[in-house]
Amino acid sequence: MVKESRLLYRNPEACEKKTCTEKEYFDSFRHSINEWECVPDITVEKVDNARKDIKKALDFIKEKVQSNPKLQTKFEEFGIDINFDDTDEYIPLMLKESKLDNSLKNKKSGALGYFQIMPPAFEDIKARFGKYLGNISYKDPVENCVCGILFYHLCADYYVFQDEAFSNLDSMVQGFDQDQLALMIYNAGIGTVRTLWKTTGVGNFDDFESIVMGGLGDQLGVGEDEKEKNGL
Repeated sequence: MVKESRLLYRNPEACEKKTCTEKEYFDSFRHSINEWECVPDITVEKVDNARKDIKKALDFIKEKVQSNPKLQTKFEEFGIDINFDDTDEYIPLMLKESKLDNSLKNKKSGALGYFQIMPPAFEDIKARFGKYLGNISYKDPVENCVCGILFYHLCADYYVFQDEAFSNLDSMVQGFDQDQLALMIYNAGIGTVRTLWKTTGVGNFDDFESIVMGGLGDQLGVGEDEKEKNGL
């Protein structure tokens, strides 16, 4: 059975064939964990190693939650819902961010590791969960996964659902739009996306994306790094 990730990308038919290009893979609307073979430089060993690191990260988070009721309460406060048995949920995001290369570093943004964690994202994780997680770093591969998993869930489970800026999100298309917004927040940061969303005043991701790509990002001074990462 082919497993589909909850992480969504554009163009639902782009990666039906294993012969798709790297760009088509990263632009695909919904792809399975079994389609990583079409991405250059990805090997079975890389995927297996990434799965092992994700499993260690999930086990670490699970142990911290089970041993500290206050962390469980924090998760509930932020709406964070992690399936501790699903190591494959995060592989598509890791492929897109780093091609499963934990040594990858973006010298301009400071993004680092499997999940390309940027310093502001790490500070966000530390501020919310640091006292429960202990002394962690996003340089270690397992701890990079811990930070990536938690930051992704902050974007997907907290910011999109509880941030007032997105309260006008069209209920008819929320499933699609919420996942797209989560990925954009993950890459561009909540401040940038919140400002753009409020400024456009739209309630669905397609219109929002069209307006932003049409030049609103330039008018509001969105940085080149953010625009490049989001295809703007």
